[in-house]
Amino acid sequence: MTPTPTATPTPTPTTTPTATPTTTPTPTERVEYRVNVGGQRLDAPDGPDWIADSANSPATYLNHEASETTVSNTTDPITVEDNVSESVPQKMFKTNRFEQGSGLFNPSEEMTWTFPVDPDREYEVRIYVMEEYLTDGEPQQSDEAAYTEAGPRSFDVSIENETVLRGYNPFLEHGHDVGGVNAFQTTSEDGTLTIQFHRGEENPIVSGIEIVDKGPRDSGVTDTTTTNR
Repeated sequence: MTPTPTATPTPTPTTTPTATPTTTPTPTERVEYRVNVGGQRLDAPDGPDWIADSANSPATYLNHEASETTVSNTTDPITVEDNVSESVPQKMFKTNRFEQGSGLFNPSEEMTWTFPVDPDREYEVRIYVMEEYLTDGEPQQSDEAAYTEAGPRSFDVSIENETVLRGYNPFLEHGHDVGGVNAFQTTSEDGTLTIQFHRGEENPIVSGIEIVDKGPRDSGVTDTTTTNR
């Protein structure tokens, strides 16, 4: 009698569980400061409000008396460039602060803004400007002047002692009654972020300042590159 062969069972393969990759969260930027330069407090739905910087109550971050600055405003209809975020209120551009530049008390002082920051973080400084005074044709208001007669207005801006705007001319860059923004990446070595407006032709002018925390600092080198938002 021939024996019946016994079948050898086929081993069941064991499955090695696949590890689920973990994603490192992308650091989210956080607005640290917003200043409505020359104007009243403005609400912001996406973060801290734009603090006031009025004639009667200048922002504490400004060397107001030493730099002999004054505020101004316009009732003109205005527009803003496409690179200005929709979260930025257009009303902010209707006010500004400019440096008179007479230097009666201390000619060495220029308009300077200082903000406490964390030396271990990187920041983006956004400077908002609109030319309300100089026009490209006949002035429509008593507080306006033709660029060909009263211009140009040009000045420098430095952040942490690095010049980020040189010979900046808001009228040529943006036009009359057009709001624009320039943005710069920077760090601070001493925990104070300093922005200075340096006299050129006519008076330095600014409508708003916004400082955004971009995340942990990568290196010990200050980077003041323009991002042209």
